[in-house]
Amino acid sequence: MIDTFKNLMAEAGSFEHYRGYHYTYQAISLVLKNSERLCDVCAEVYQPVARMNHTSSTNVHRDIRTLITSFWTHGGSKLFVKWTGSGRWHYEKPYPKEFIAVMAQLIRESPEGSA
Repeated sequence: MIDTFKNLMAEAGSFEHYRGYHYTYQAISLVLKNSERLCDVCAEVYQPVARMNHTSSTNVHRDIRTLITSFWTHGGSKLFVKWTGSGRWHYEKPYPKEFIAVMAQLIRESPEGSA
């Protein structure tokens, strides 16, 4: 999974130097184990990631949003349109929950994710 995640992020020039990169990876890992976590992303995703990293869920959310902003400014909207087939992403940036859901789905569908 890590290679797929790294490749997807690298397509838009987002790399490991953002704290949100690792938080996003951990969040996606949790969602891959149980997609119902997205129903209550604050309690089921941000809080566990925060505990793993000895920080607050507010910091996790903020840092994931920072990563998404970086991703978006480096071509992420075009990639999201390509990956999802939805023109919606030409006009709006995804919320962290949407970003995590799309990335988890892409990883599930990748050859590595199905292994």
